[in-house]
This record gives sequence, structure tokens and C-alpha cells, in this order.
Amino acid sequence: MPFLAPLAGDPDRWTTATTVDLRQLPVTGRWKVWFEVLTEFGHSSRPADEQTADGPVWRRASVEQTVPQGLVTDLASVPVPLWGVIASYGRQTLPAILHDAASRELAASAAPASARRAARRDADHLFRETLRQSGTGPVRRLLMWAAVRLFGHVPLAVVFLLAVVAGIAALCLGAAGAGAPWVTGAWIVAGGAAAAL
Repeated sequence: MPFLAPLAGDPDRWTTATTVDLRQLPVTGRWKVWFEVLTEFGHSSRPADEQTADGPVWRRASVEQTVPQGLVTDLASVPVPLWGVIASYGRQTLPAILHDAASRELAASAAPASARRAARRDADHLFRETLRQSGTGPVRRLLMWAAVRLFGHVPLAVVFLLAVVAGIAALCLGAAGAGAPWVTGAWIVAGGAAAAL
């Protein structure tokens, strides 16, 4: 289930890729840096179509997701306060760019809302899986997946914030000596909101 790039001179045959060529664009905002993808790459969960002396090769038709040359990305969209904890680049670079491409394609889609939600869920799952495949550690993988899952979709972010507020309310009510029904009710709301994620 590797990342793939076309072989030089033969765009129908793809081989494993561990890097991507990027060009930093002129900085236009204080905290945002944008990059342009210089070479097309993709991802496939299918086995290689053939084995050569240089390694496995996939046909273009076996490449399930592609990132086009020219895509503009901010790599992993990490908020400034978290830059010291999670970098926007590293082992997560290819998965982040793949997720950006899927998200852009989804945003431009005229599909019904239910189909877009399902596709978004699939893109987020693919992001988590490709983070694992690229060797991103389990804690960083979970944090990055949770961020795109929660904050890439406004209704989920609202549900998450409701769960946090209900959890804090339960803790405060418990600390204030409120009766068990109030505390239990707040925990039920927090749990129900979290389960909706």
C-alpha cells in the first residue's frame, strides 16, 4: 500500500515513492506558507502489477488516488501554537498532501451532501492509514487524524466542543457537590456527543 510516482519517460508505469518535489511559493500571509507540488504522485492499496529488477511496478489504472502536479498545499495544516509539537512536514508530508488533494476534489464535487460526508470520512480514514504506513508514530497519528476529522468538518467540531463543555460541566458539578443526576446527565451528554464523532 505504497505511495507511487510515474517512472521517468513512462507515465503509464508507476513505482514506489518516498519523497515529493515541492516549490515554496512567495509568502503572502504572516503564518501561512504554501507549496506547489512539482511532480504528480499517488497511492494504491492494490498489489503491484509486475515485478522488475528495479522493484515493483503498478500500471496507471491501479493507482487509486492521485495528487496532480501543480496542486498548492500548506502540507499538514498545523496551527501556529502547535508548531513545536507537530511539524507541518516530515513523515506526514505525503499523507497530508494526499488528504489536501482529496479534500479539494471533494469541495469541488456536486455530489449530494450524504455522499460528500461519506467521501470525507473515507479521505480522513485514508489519511490515518497512510500516516501509519509512512511511519508516523501512534500519538502524532492520532492527533493529526483527530484534527482533520474534527476541524475539517464544522458539524463534527460543534459536537466535539459540546462534548468538551459537557465534560467540563460534569467535572464542575461533581466538584461543587451537585446531585448525582446532574453529574450523570452531563456525562451522558459528553459521552453521546463523543460517540457521534
